[in-house]
Amino acid sequence: MTHKVKDLGIKIDVPEFDGRLQPDDFIDWLCTVGRVFELKDIPNDKRVKLVAIKLKKHVSVWWENLKRQREREGRRKIKTWDKMCRELKHKFLPEHYRQDTFIKFHNLKQKLLSVEEYTIDFEELLMKCDIQEPEEQTIARYFGGLNTEVSNVIQLQPYWTLDDVIRLFESKRCILGLANQGGFMATFTIMGLLTSPRLVGNGVIEHGLGGCEEVEILVQGISIVEDFLVMELGRYEVVLGARCIASLGKFEGDYNALSLSWMLNGKKVTLHGDPSLGRSRDSAKVTLNALRNNEEGFLVTPVFIADSIEAQLSVSSATLAILQQFEDVFQSPYSLPPQRTHDHAIVLKDGVEIPNIRPYRYPHY
Repeated sequence: MTHKVKDLGIKIDVPEFDGRLQPDDFIDWLCTVGRVFELKDIPNDKRVKLVAIKLKKHVSVWWENLKRQREREGRRKIKTWDKMCRELKHKFLPEHYRQDTFIKFHNLKQKLLSVEEYTIDFEELLMKCDIQEPEEQTIARYFGGLNTEVSNVIQLQPYWTLDDVIRLFESKRCILGLANQGGFMATFTIMGLLTSPRLVGNGVIEHGLGGCEEVEILVQGISIVEDFLVMELGRYEVVLGARCIASLGKFEGDYNALSLSWMLNGKKVTLHGDPSLGRSRDSAKVTLNALRNNEEGFLVTPVFIADSIEAQLSVSSATLAILQQFEDVFQSPYSLPPQRTHDHAIVLKDGVEIPNIRPYRYPHY
């Protein structure tokens, strides 16, 4: 029974290989060949011969020499694509390539990459390393390289496989729930994870957790619809930026009365600020409230600065004499301490060498 090659009416052929590809490009070539076999349903007994025709220049010479060498040694002919792949990798992949790929995969971090870029790098390295491990461990690897503020959002969602996790990012819908604090109420959904860091009003670059589109918030009974960047704000819940203020059109602001008025659907609406949250240079109440809310802070009070050390120190003459006698002991350090008769050291047993092996090779006790 003969096997007929599937004809899809599309000209798709195995690409040529002349041995001049970089390691990553060589791996891509192998994958492309495999996809062509699957697409055209090439039978197993014809795959090796088909690829051999596409080997050019010194690669073709190498292949013929390999066949003659195996024949002289009485070894079987290479008849499967998997076996041919192993021989090609052994010849055209550097010996250190696999180890370097493992190290790159182990150290992969998102940092300034977008989630999409990080996912592409992760899946590419996962394929190149060909790691056989439980799905849970692969998911843990994926989360371990993500920025914490991004992984925290997705880890709250239901998933079972790595594909489920990636689809959560691709669907760009992660429910954050109901916010009802600080005089406003909003139910919102992350509609798209950020593709790049954002520069916010204070001049700091923020990565954020995601972008929320057309979020409706209710502030003092007034509905405001705006796009938001999800990020950590400390004691605040929402900050309306310049773009939101500009969308109001013509407005009236009274800084002293802490009010902002504009026309909304033909009706004048007004937002009123909280005077207790304002900054006052002579209000102890505001300072104490700020310290209670933030749980930390600095209180700067001008004091009289003396002209001499003796006037600043309220110490006895005996104590002052000791300070002066051992003045070098109480001086601010400007270098490493001098060597003394008993310095700190970790003493090893005689004949014991300092361990120098990779952490994952340590035995478990």
